[in-house]
Amino acid sequence: MKRLFFVIMFLCCLSAPSFGSGSIVEATSILERWTAFHWGRDCLVWLVHYPEELIDPWVAAEAARSGMSEAESAQYRASFTSELRIAETEPFLLTVYVFGPRPLDLGSFASAVQLQTNEGKKVPPLSYERK
Repeated sequence: MKRLFFVIMFLCCLSAPSFGSGSIVEATSILERWTAFHWGRDCLVWLVHYPEELIDPWVAAEAARSGMSEAESAQYRASFTSELRIAETEPFLLTVYVFGPRPLDLGSFASAVQLQTNEGKKVPPLSYERK
């Protein structure tokens, strides 16, 4: 009986629709390439870059998942790119998980954390949450 249950569950999983599965696989692959984790003393630093190549597969996957019309998908795309400011910046998410006995002190964040271009130019953050 237990075996029959697992066979039925397996067949249900195979027959379930996979809306936008190619898009979500592509978006996930892009995010995997642009994600880094690094351990520090009493902390974990997690960095994710959101490149322009992410827009189309991300929007397609979200549109398929939510059942958006073409107009809604276009509106979502505009909102997504506007929020990330992809046209004028290099958006990234930096998260620092602190698990030590004391709070992490980054001092002046804008001077403590910067992107470095291939040419060696250091670029401070345009904006960030202070929490």
